[in-house]
Amino acid sequence: MNDMIRILMIVITTSLFVPQYTYSQNNKSDEIFANLYEQEKWDEMIEYSNRILSADSLNINAYKFLSEAYRQKKDYGSAINSLSKILVITYKGEGGKYTAEEMKSFLDTQIVLGNLLYRNKEYQRAVDMLEQTLEVEYLELIDNSKLFIYCNLSASYYKLDDNKKANHYADLAIQINEERAINILRELIGNENSY
Repeated sequence: MNDMIRILMIVITTSLFVPQYTYSQNNKSDEIFANLYEQEKWDEMIEYSNRILSADSLNINAYKFLSEAYRQKKDYGSAINSLSKILVITYKGEGGKYTAEEMKSFLDTQIVLGNLLYRNKEYQRAVDMLEQTLEVEYLELIDNSKLFIYCNLSASYYKLDDNKKANHYADLAIQINEERAINILRELIGNENSY
């Protein structure tokens, strides 16, 4: 398989959890990350990311892949830490001007961070992050963003024993795409609730 097609396929299959950035270090580095991801070599991906970050502490791609490697290892705390650094690096301050692509990347990161907070059992922080993200006017830039936010909010409120809000957000997700919403909710909270 052509290297570029393989890289593209990995990016597409991980797009639910890995935010997509326009910040690319170089094709060689992207190819190394793609190979490590494809081979599920999470420890090597962490080592390679850290090597890049020791030379360039503002490298968005390295933080992105570092977070993904930690997510795959179910080390959600470390994944959250890595992804949070991306938000700090890319934040332009109150009233800062973002291009549409920068805003999409920033929102992608917030959505993924909300999901990681949920997976790390930090339900209230997940709710806070995701409800804040819903208030952003450019949210429509990200395909299926509201569906994922609503599902994560529903699951978080379910874990916080607020069934009224959990059902509210589940209903909103189901209105967008019933089959996908049910599948996402089942993946997040299991089959303990019948959506």
